[in-house]
Amino acid sequence: MSNSNKSCYLTLLKFKPLNVGGVPEVVGHELPPKVFKMLNLPAANDKIKDELLALLRQSQSLDYDEKLRVIDAMPTLSAFQIERLISVFNEERLKFTELKGYFDNQSIVSGSKVYLNTLYRRDSEWVALNKTLLRRLFS
Repeated sequence: MSNSNKSCYLTLLKFKPLNVGGVPEVVGHELPPKVFKMLNLPAANDKIKDELLALLRQSQSLDYDEKLRVIDAMPTLSAFQIERLISVFNEERLKFTELKGYFDNQSIVSGSKVYLNTLYRRDSEWVALNKTLLRRLFS
């Protein structure tokens, strides 16, 4: 897969192309405003909640159920726990990008396909999670 195809694919998934440092930029969580307001995070302001949700969306190691558990636990999280989650998600982004770079440097085409498939699967799960949260809001 050529670099332009990868960039196009990542853009379609709402992931920005790699920046100069090689780490994908954090994009928004893209939750509707009503859902965002519904999510209670008493130990943090809206800016931190926004950052946490954006990083949660881009987490490659957590699946749908695990992300939903994090969202369900949000009302009980302390400021320290929120700070640690943000730190862990940022570290994960760096490590995952390093892994992708390893596959690219080894010219292993299947590695890039795995990387893009993971991005696609996780983004699809976020859309499903968004629908679950909307159903909760209106039920």
